[in-house]
Amino acid sequence: MAVTRNAGRSSAVQSCRRRNPGRTSRPPSSRRPSPSRLSSSDPTDTVQDDESPVTPSPQAVGTGKHANPDIGGADGNPPSSPPASASKHRRSSRTKAAGAKLKTESSRPTLRARSRKVSGHASCSPAKRRKISSVQAQEAPAGVIPDWRDPRISFACWYDIFLYAASLGTVDDLATGWLVHAATTCRALAEPALTALYRCPLIKQASKAKRLAALLARPPSETLFNYRVKIEALHININIVPQAVLPQLIHPLSRLRVLIIYTPADQPPYRQLDRNLRWHYAEDMFRALAADTDGTSEKRFPTMLTSWEWSGRFIGGCVPDVQTMGHIHQTPPFSQLTKLSLTNFQVPSLSKLQQKPESEEEELRAYHEDGLVIESVGNAISQLARLDHLVFESSTVLNHRLLPLLPHQLAHLEFINCWEVNSEDLAGFLRTHGGSLRTLTLLHNQSLDLGFLTTLSESCPGLRELHMNLSYYRHHDCVNDADPMYDQALLPSQIPTWPSSLRVIIIEHVRDWSAEAAETCLQSLIDNAKKLPHLRHLAIKSTLDIPWQTRATMRREWRARMEKVFLRPLACPQPRATLRPLPMDMDEAPRKRKRSGGPPRPPSRRSGRLAAHADGPTTDAAKSLRRQRRRPSYRDPDTDEDETDGSAPGQETDDDAPDDTVTGAAKRSCGYDDLAVQGLCKTVNVQFDNQKVRELQYSMEDFVDDQDTESEDEWQGDDDDDESIIIFR
Repeated sequence: MAVTRNAGRSSAVQSCRRRNPGRTSRPPSSRRPSPSRLSSSDPTDTVQDDESPVTPSPQAVGTGKHANPDIGGADGNPPSSPPASASKHRRSSRTKAAGAKLKTESSRPTLRARSRKVSGHASCSPAKRRKISSVQAQEAPAGVIPDWRDPRISFACWYDIFLYAASLGTVDDLATGWLVHAATTCRALAEPALTALYRCPLIKQASKAKRLAALLARPPSETLFNYRVKIEALHININIVPQAVLPQLIHPLSRLRVLIIYTPADQPPYRQLDRNLRWHYAEDMFRALAADTDGTSEKRFPTMLTSWEWSGRFIGGCVPDVQTMGHIHQTPPFSQLTKLSLTNFQVPSLSKLQQKPESEEEELRAYHEDGLVIESVGNAISQLARLDHLVFESSTVLNHRLLPLLPHQLAHLEFINCWEVNSEDLAGFLRTHGGSLRTLTLLHNQSLDLGFLTTLSESCPGLRELHMNLSYYRHHDCVNDADPMYDQALLPSQIPTWPSSLRVIIIEHVRDWSAEAAETCLQSLIDNAKKLPHLRHLAIKSTLDIPWQTRATMRREWRARMEKVFLRPLACPQPRATLRPLPMDMDEAPRKRKRSGGPPRPPSRRSGRLAAHADGPTTDAAKSLRRQRRRPSYRDPDTDEDETDGSAPGQETDDDAPDDTVTGAAKRSCGYDDLAVQGLCKTVNVQFDNQKVRELQYSMEDFVDDQDTESEDEWQGDDDDDESIIIFR
């Protein structure tokens, strides 16, 4: 909507300028603003027009200077006939004066409101002014607020601030609307906010892809900012971005580093891996990455990628087979790759599973064909000298034959939904190739158990992060074939070893192991607590098929023990709300008296008889009376959390056990002081439950109403009592 001179005026003032207030009148053609002003995108001009509207004076409103001359006279009133007598002339002058006074009174509320805004609470009573000033004194910050317009705050600092504030977890969850609002709020923050927005632009519609290509095609001299150098990553969905637009997006981007071309069929739940698509890698796309051969073009250097993803579904066209991938890796745009992802690369024999080989020769032929593909993949990977991050996803080529062919200098390794990898093959690979690993991510690998952890400290001495998720996806919609392909995740005799450089340990959805094996795994962490000085995040979630009482006891015991050993003590920060140094007398805050951990003492006014009665043993009659007062429960607990609903810690249960029978947690609690305390982890999460592992785990947040809607009052069941009752007599 264009900003006009009437913006910000009250309805009473605007209606005085036209004869019919119900009809919207346009300004005269000579007084209309120019088109450049109407289409101005400067946020400061818009704010200025809104905050300082042009309000005519009461004299101008009364005389009607700006009225339409075609309707009335020069003063805006209808032309009057010659006066018939002096009384008529005096009566018309009184009418004009009354009209002017009425119009002047109608404009006074606006002036009064403006004066109230300026004077603040000057017209309030003294008591009210003291109250308002006290509230303002409480809300005012006690410290010094830094000037955010300080030129010492660099552009890179603002860029990091906007990128962190707009990130919602993943690249697809970037708060683009918030960044646009921040860019249009202040001119000084426009470029850093737009740089964070265009770092990896989200393309969710084909029209947006075309508009982005048109914007990049314009020379930088015609745009306010150079958008070509701001884009560093592109995530292209082939179902949204047309293939003809893709070269137009890639060619102008000289600073493009990450290029991911994907299809949703290759993403979870991975049940469309064998679906055929007619989309293949085009030659125009690779030509757009290279430098132009003619010297007249602006792109004199090729686009040097650092991250690229191959999809076996797109092999074809200018990339007819896997061998061609190795030749493409030798070209300048791909020679500096540090991260490579291979998705949906299957061995040829996978498509012939329904056809059983009739002879051994056919089996050998299929084995040889698979070997050629595996060797081609290994050869293509070996062409990248700077590669340090390798990702395999939903690929059967990753097996015991390909693992020895992988590079030795890998620092980050990810295996996702690769059901041919087992623990024995992975342990052998890590023994020879794990010396430089820093991050190991193993997600949804159906044949991989925890057996390789027994040699992890020797195989990967520099490992920092270990991520494992032992939940699996079904291969078919109608068959539940998501069960593990191993018998036991970990045996009680297998003791894991942990590298001393570990910082993050996340192992989720472990199942098919005994309680003894789970305790052995946790005990190995406690035994090596002093050897894990860098550990900051520890999360283990497991499923145990044991009685719920035993599981609840085990969870309570081991959670307390792990938190005792690894969790960092909570230390509240000092309440300093200023950047100025504190005075010398306030440096040392008064220490609070530490309360004793013993039982609370009874009040002094209690008599000795009551104190002796309280300290004495509970009689059988009192126990039976308490049992009768409790509500009986005839249902079994649905979950492990229900076992704590009936009794709080420290209360007696219905089954009063003798004093000599205590749980294992109570037996080991006396030895908590002897444990080696690491005490540096920010997160310690140990869970034991019997929840079935599903592809989509629903929680309480999935069943709440919309946050924008107001919550209604809960029904108390007494609506019938409020109804009116009519009695007929």
